[in-house]
Amino acid sequence: MRIEKFLDKKLQHAQSNSVWFWLQGIYKIKQYLDEKGNLDEITMQGEFNEEIDIVKEWIKEWKEIDNDNKMKG
Repeated sequence: MRIEKFLDKKLQHAQSNSVWFWLQGIYKIKQYLDEKGNLDEITMQGEFNEEIDIVKEWIKEWKEIDNDNKMKG
């Protein structure tokens, strides 16, 4: 699974359960990801300071799942 798809699902779930979560779609996060799936926190900080830690946890989760899938496959 690509990281964009994984994060998009997480964003949809977060939006359905919360009114404070400002990131409303993957298009908002995609611009802050590098080619390795790392988050550019410094650039993102100005707009979405509170959400950075949440998105970092999601990226960590995706990397663990992706790594496990590579080891199995």
